[in-house]
Amino acid sequence: MSFDMSPAGLKKLCREKRLYASLPELNEVLHLHHRGIVEIKGLEEYTGLKTLHLESNAILKIKGLDCLMNLRCLYLNQIKCLKGLSCCQCLRQLNLSGNMLCLEEDVAHLTKCKSLQSLDISRNKLDNEESLQIIQSLRLTLLKMSGNPIVSTIPYYRKLCLVQMPTLTYLDESPVSEHERRLARAWAEGGNEEETSMRETIRKEEAHQREIHRQAFEAMIEEATAELAENERKQREAAERAQEERAEAAAREEQCRAEIAAREEAKRRQEIQEQRRAELAAREEKRAAELVAVEEELAAELAAREKNLSEEWIIERLECADKERKFKKELQERVLERVAQDKNVARPMLWGTKGYKSLWEIATNIDDST
Repeated sequence: MSFDMSPAGLKKLCREKRLYASLPELNEVLHLHHRGIVEIKGLEEYTGLKTLHLESNAILKIKGLDCLMNLRCLYLNQIKCLKGLSCCQCLRQLNLSGNMLCLEEDVAHLTKCKSLQSLDISRNKLDNEESLQIIQSLRLTLLKMSGNPIVSTIPYYRKLCLVQMPTLTYLDESPVSEHERRLARAWAEGGNEEETSMRETIRKEEAHQREIHRQAFEAMIEEATAELAENERKQREAAERAQEERAEAAAREEQCRAEIAAREEAKRRQEIQEQRRAELAAREEKRAAELVAVEEELAAELAAREKNLSEEWIIERLECADKERKFKKELQERVLERVAQDKNVARPMLWGTKGYKSLWEIATNIDDST
């Protein structure tokens, strides 16, 4: 059953593929291959399409693409004529492999696609030189024509394409190198001899280029070796500097530790000295207190002794005074008695003598109260 390529059918397909069904102009890629389509239609609203896949269908004519002004990639099959492509001015990639193109009139409309860069027209029925000339007039970068009779019937097909199409970078199943292009131009200018000469020139150029590359590689090796040696030297110097810095840091750290230890030792010694001074002051204070106590005790003892001595002395003096008084009294009595005796016996004769006067003076000076 063929696909209904109507606006309703396309919107249904967009909904199934999760594309923009309500805004068809936002769709950029549309896959309609393997759906049995025989006629292109219903694309009027899909103005934003850039890639359209219509291969593996039954489409014989190209039409209904007038509205696709932004189309860049188009895939078709079963096409016999390319009439209808002139409206696709932005078309860059066109896949017409496996179609039914055979005459130059069938491909003549390709010249109106000014933006075309990639053309796959393989497995068609192109067999005349005019068709190839039309294709060679295009500014293509990729061309696939394998599977067409013209590829095997025209001598030097690949060289002719390379000479006529200077922008080509990929032809059929292999890329185009600059050397291959130069050989093709030499062949076109002077035949096989010129191609052989160009091949030798290219060989020498390649050898020279290889020599340049070898020298550059050796210079790069030398430069890399020198740079490696320089880097190793710098690394050694950096390692030595780092080692010196570590040694200096270790020395500074050791010095700091020594200074800290010295300060701590000085502080400890100062604390010990202060402690000793405090202990000495405490001992001195204790000793002073003890001395004061001893002095007070001695003073008290001396005071007590003085008190005791004073009392004893007073008692002794009193006793001495009493003894002296008794002695004086006895002496007075004896003197008076003697005086009395002398008075009674020979008073006129004793009064005037020296002995009498001294005895009388002693007797009169005796104080009974002392």
